[in-house]
Amino acid sequence: MADEDLQIKSSMESPAQAAGIRKKRKRPWTPKRTAVFILAACFTIGTAAFAAVNMRHIEIEEKGKYGVDTRVASDTDEDKTVPLLEKIADIKIQADYIPKGMRWRDEWHLEFEERQEVGGITFITLLLDEKSDELNITDTDVVEKEKTDFGEHEGIYRRQNVRSEYSQKIYLLYPEQYRILVIHICEDVSKEDAYKMASGITLQETEEMLDTSEVWSWSDYIRQQEPIGESGEAMTSAQKEDLKIHKTGDAFPLDMAGTDAEGNSVWASELGMEITAEVDSVEISDNLSLLKEEYIPDVWKAAVGQDGKLMKNKLSYIRKGDGVNTLDEVIRTEEVDQKLVLVTTTYTNNSDQELRNVLYNGNLMLLKEQDGEYRVYSYYGEGICDIAGGGTDKKSGQTYDDIDQSGAAWSQKYWSPHADYGMGGNYISELKPGESVRTQHAWIVNEPDLKDMYLNVCGTGGMMEFDEDMVHTGLVDVRQ
Repeated sequence: MADEDLQIKSSMESPAQAAGIRKKRKRPWTPKRTAVFILAACFTIGTAAFAAVNMRHIEIEEKGKYGVDTRVASDTDEDKTVPLLEKIADIKIQADYIPKGMRWRDEWHLEFEERQEVGGITFITLLLDEKSDELNITDTDVVEKEKTDFGEHEGIYRRQNVRSEYSQKIYLLYPEQYRILVIHICEDVSKEDAYKMASGITLQETEEMLDTSEVWSWSDYIRQQEPIGESGEAMTSAQKEDLKIHKTGDAFPLDMAGTDAEGNSVWASELGMEITAEVDSVEISDNLSLLKEEYIPDVWKAAVGQDGKLMKNKLSYIRKGDGVNTLDEVIRTEEVDQKLVLVTTTYTNNSDQELRNVLYNGNLMLLKEQDGEYRVYSYYGEGICDIAGGGTDKKSGQTYDDIDQSGAAWSQKYWSPHADYGMGGNYISELKPGESVRTQHAWIVNEPDLKDMYLNVCGTGGMMEFDEDMVHTGLVDVRQ
């Protein structure tokens, strides 16, 4: 198992935690997800195939007032008969220009040098397969669009009215390499810079060969854009009798990802190791004084008022439009207090083997217990899980689908220690036989959330849905 696979498996909540995934996954990256799946792909073709591929172009079609369809079209039906090879060459991105103040975080992400918490730019390369002509992708809430040439390549620009840091998108067609490049761009990047960057991008083939069956294609990407709630894949509830609930001070077994003495990526269970986790304490504060200054996200610092306390969070209750003929509507706003939640956890190696570069994870879940089961809720429903407050405004009787927040609650998380390893640095450098290591995670939450918090330290789970490993490992009751 590749090292980046361990990171993806173990951390589902932060775009900064994932990169370099080439193989197919059930859910590729979208701004709605809490992980960034970077799916690299490329294609090696002969002369006849090359000629056919050059007949591909990109088309757009309006759907209603705010919807836009994008499709890759062929000039002739013969294009669809070009067979894929079993092996393809991997590629890397070469950009002649990047926006001022940005830098490469890795080969698939650009970030702001001084503001890493801002979304930045993410690149996804997709293979044009035989079915690419049969499908189109629909973007909703589109308020600006343009089909144009970016340098030598045909492309489409989008700006969407979405409550996500990634409000801009560019589709770039590379027919000579059987490739389409999708670029997700945050609001803080100007349209001018986005165009200039996209116009100077080339795809460079490497010597590494990949199996085409394991590479994400344009048609795969389109099929996976449907809301998870509609696809039936998300598990947003668990039976009370099946879900283990631990208390603060309870030690329980936990499988953790790391590397062995030879540097191979492994899970502790594969080595027959026994590791336990124990939540030592849960501290609540109205300021950031419990945290180490160097690890505090900038957005949290900006949420502190002149009195040194966290400012109130403005909640906007949103009725979502269909994105085609109607946009979102705010039905009510209110202000709530914000609180810092700091959780200290100890991991103990009870075996006679050492595990290095151990990934420690922590996600705070919000659960409601009803009718013999635990149900997940969040402030961003997106059709995945229940929305906070139940979806009906008690004051007006109007329904809502989403809750937008102006404050820092649920915007980032804090962890300590940090290691010079992996994408997020949330690693324990080494866990020796018999050794215990203490870690800390912190979140800013809205005060009403304190009564519904459960901690998930499972290596495979996130914060908006359950999986089998989470149910087996259990959650820690950290409600206040």
